[in-house]
Amino acid sequence: MEFDLFGYAAAAMGHPHFRIPVFSHTDDGSLYVQNIGEGGVIEEFRPIAHEEVKKLRIENMDGHEGSLEVGSHGHYAFFLHPSEGIFSDRPAVEDYIEANMDFISRSATANLQALRFIGCSISEEQAAIDRISLIFKNAEVRDRFVAIEKALIRAGEEDEKIDKLIDRLHASPNFASTHDIISALNRYKTEFQPRHFKMAMRAFLNNTQVYWISGDDDVQGFARFLIDTGNLRLSEQSESKLKG
Repeated sequence: MEFDLFGYAAAAMGHPHFRIPVFSHTDDGSLYVQNIGEGGVIEEFRPIAHEEVKKLRIENMDGHEGSLEVGSHGHYAFFLHPSEGIFSDRPAVEDYIEANMDFISRSATANLQALRFIGCSISEEQAAIDRISLIFKNAEVRDRFVAIEKALIRAGEEDEKIDKLIDRLHASPNFASTHDIISALNRYKTEFQPRHFKMAMRAFLNNTQVYWISGDDDVQGFARFLIDTGNLRLSEQSESKLKG
């Protein structure tokens, strides 16, 4: 069975923010939402109950060609403005968010959502939580929110070491330094969390040294570890850069 994009349900009133893609069955036009499972693949399309349709404030959208089905890569929607956004697979949406992060970060709520989607360091997430907590005027509610949100963050000693190494990789000034950092990161492979794979690949691609040493065995091995173990999918532009 195939499903076409019908529109988006607004998860929040302001912008920028994520929206929930809503699909219509190609046969009868009934509405569904996607259930994305492990590996970013659509496991099922769940029907939306008729009485819930009006509550979702679904906005119709045109312009997307093609249909999705169970087994397709899940699609996400992120809008900077009501008329400016992206609906695509995860690599494309991550690239879009990163390219527009300066604007997105102006909104405390969107900033936290976006950082968690693309992957960020412990310190970045904690700072984003502290910032969004300021919307709560009641100090007790604010403290409870911060405590719950920060309790969900894994913040062990190894995690912080990996974060710092990834920061160094992003700013590595020369080939020797890049090799040393990759060697150090390799020692923590078993401690990588999902966010680390995304962060490291982003730092890897943004490092100006990578293009020139992308054919190096150690560099290629680390890149393959990030992609295979982290189950990452890259945009065509990122894949091209890795190939040198």
